[in-house]
Amino acid sequence: MTGRTGRGRHDGYFRSAFADKRVVAAEVQAMVPEALFRRLDLGRVEVVGARSADERLSTPESDAVFRVPTVSRDAQVFVLLEHQRDAPRMMPWRVLRYVTRFWAAHLAANPAMTALPPVVPLVVANVPGGWKGPRTLDGIIDGSPELREVVRPFLPNLELAIDDLATLDARAVLARPGPPVARLAWWLLSLSTDLSRVNQEATLMYPTIKAVRETAPEHHKQAMVYLRSLPMTTAQRRQMNEVFEVISMEEYRRRVPFLQDIVREEELQKARLQGQRRGMTQGLAEGRKRGLQKGLHEGRQKGLHEGRQKGLHEGVHEGLRMGILAQWGVRFGRRPARSVTTRLARADLETLMRWTQRLATAKRPSDVFD
Repeated sequence: MTGRTGRGRHDGYFRSAFADKRVVAAEVQAMVPEALFRRLDLGRVEVVGARSADERLSTPESDAVFRVPTVSRDAQVFVLLEHQRDAPRMMPWRVLRYVTRFWAAHLAANPAMTALPPVVPLVVANVPGGWKGPRTLDGIIDGSPELREVVRPFLPNLELAIDDLATLDARAVLARPGPPVARLAWWLLSLSTDLSRVNQEATLMYPTIKAVRETAPEHHKQAMVYLRSLPMTTAQRRQMNEVFEVISMEEYRRRVPFLQDIVREEELQKARLQGQRRGMTQGLAEGRKRGLQKGLHEGRQKGLHEGRQKGLHEGVHEGLRMGILAQWGVRFGRRPARSVTTRLARADLETLMRWTQRLATAKRPSDVFD
């Protein structure tokens, strides 16, 4: 199907899936910066308004608006969700119109307000081939680059936050935080951009589909309706029907040959953590030993008691430093650079303790020191 019918098919499923506050919360978590996510009370998301597929053809408003209180209760943040099956060039201008129109309506309903509420527009896109359109308002301003640079201070600034689902495969979807209903919605909208992935990914999604069927049967039905509208081959449709009817766990293991790779990766991760703990224990023990020896030597010169206290402190300091050095290669697969060892040698005890905690979950060296 094409035209309005084709677009309405995707809009309808998007609207039904994202009516669930859990899916909205997962989408916000996936798209906004960590600093903003921590300030939002996503357990108290409230739907403000949503449009039907027919309304979106003529109404200059976003598909759905949600109110999200902050954790501190000092303000409310509004999230505007817009679903796109294509990537129009004027999309940044359209989103800016959504925001300003929302502000106008909000002020009209609350005439005593003297400040505008924060608005976060998010574009959820399942565009075949991925999003190729402009992402910034600056990108659609006419004129040479030199002219746009000169007039930029006089123009509003907007950069689209686009959840480009076409770039996500099943593994990427499963790696996202969020409930099964959110992962299923992301995957189906992503899959609609490239149905050739059905045979490779359908079975991998079996645990998610099974969880949705058992805990949110209405979502399962909506997904089945959406699937029937997609132009699949007979073989693809047969496989999807089998998986959505929920195959056995034994069949799932047989169909997913790389399942054992996933298990092995989990075992390797456990081994890495054990190696980190051993390195920390050995480092602390060796550090205490060296520090105590140094302290005892100084104690003979300046007083045994003072030396023991200083030695214990330096021992803990040295232990933490050596523990970090011992974990570094296990965590990042390479020896620490000279700049790292220098920072460790100069850091105080409190800083070393903070870095030690960060190292346990760091994905890259900068995560330890930032």
